[in-house]
Amino acid sequence: MTRWPPGVALAGRRAPGAGLAGRWPPGAMLAGRWQPGAALGLALLAGAAPARANGRFPGARQVAIAPTDPSTLLLRTTFGQMLSRDGGRSFHWVCEEAIGYGGTQDPAVALTADGTLLNAAYEGTSVSHDGGCAWAFSDGLAARYSTDLTLDASSPSRALVITAADPPSQTPAQCWQTLDDARHWAPLGALPTAFFPQNVDLARSRPQRVYITGLQNGGSASVPTLLRSDDGGLTWEARVVPVAPGRNVYLSAVDPLDPARLYVRVEDPTADELLVSTDGGDTYTSLHQLPGGMLGFALSPDGARVAIGGPSGGVLVAGRDGGVFTTRSATPVTCLAWSMEGLYACGVDEIASGFALGRSTDEGVTFTPLLGALGDTCGPLTTCGAATTYAQLCPGRWPPLATQLRVASGPPAACTAASGGGSGGQAGSGGQAGSGGQAGS
Repeated sequence: MTRWPPGVALAGRRAPGAGLAGRWPPGAMLAGRWQPGAALGLALLAGAAPARANGRFPGARQVAIAPTDPSTLLLRTTFGQMLSRDGGRSFHWVCEEAIGYGGTQDPAVALTADGTLLNAAYEGTSVSHDGGCAWAFSDGLAARYSTDLTLDASSPSRALVITAADPPSQTPAQCWQTLDDARHWAPLGALPTAFFPQNVDLARSRPQRVYITGLQNGGSASVPTLLRSDDGGLTWEARVVPVAPGRNVYLSAVDPLDPARLYVRVEDPTADELLVSTDGGDTYTSLHQLPGGMLGFALSPDGARVAIGGPSGGVLVAGRDGGVFTTRSATPVTCLAWSMEGLYACGVDEIASGFALGRSTDEGVTFTPLLGALGDTCGPLTTCGAATTYAQLCPGRWPPLATQLRVASGPPAACTAASGGGSGGQAGSGGQAGSGGQAGS
């Protein structure tokens, strides 16, 4: 299944941020990721401390909710990932080096049905089956530039990962599938030549319907394209997305009840635009434009409500059928996710947003802080054995990071009752999480 521990093997491989110039197209993926200057500017104007994490201001960028246990949350930050197993009352930190990535990238993350942690990064797709202690690259996906991943909400042991082409090695772009919580992976049907995949998702109500957005051909004249499959990814049909050439298009979600209804974010220097298609990507209608970046998108679990947000535009919500987006709050956010427990949001920082991670039960009007500040963490995992990737790579990196994050001398009270990670395994039953995270980043 796996090869070497990712954090160890990276020493002999390309630097995470380097080598991308040899990939195609060099700026496509990075352009759709979080723009650090936006949130940094807000944070500095608000008076936040100028600590840095990998050259960026510390911040939260994606929250993933375990599909079988809503009390398990995985928060991706600019300095690694933070894991909670008690609904957000306490969080433990996992370093990037153990997971197997670094630099200023924002890998996609997810948890599968049995609690397996997935991480899709430039260095490959890495996996932990024991709650973040032991990490390794999935077989066949090591050193494969992984741009996105998604779960099958109807059967969350199944996941898809997309990887970009690597011209130097003549490796084509590919979609991969696991049916057993990332223990084995297999490539699906070939993607078009010279296609750069950016996002992947599938229809909960028709799991064999898979969509991928990306760019066809390189350079400023690249064609924004949607790929559609009705046989689980064995064959693909291409559709041009009717926006300007070279514009990045990101698949934000597929409606949980209607496999032909999908939401696409179009990146724009002044205002990102949200499109909806009700015919599987044949035609599109513009729903809203959000100045300053649409970094958050989420559907309610039944698909009836749509939430968007960003660092400048606050949080807006609309009804599924013809609803107009209305501002629910001015809270600046960098991610959204919606589950039966409420609407989750990543804050720009604890000063500008009032939280690092919050949850709303009134569709974004108010948020209750779960992680008030990034420094309110319990610190490293405490249950990883000495031989694990985590124990070898993370503890020594914590003291300087704790100083940057201004971690209090004593951990939060919730930490004394927390398990400290380890031993993933399948958790108890819970509500199915809705689509969300970053807006197709």
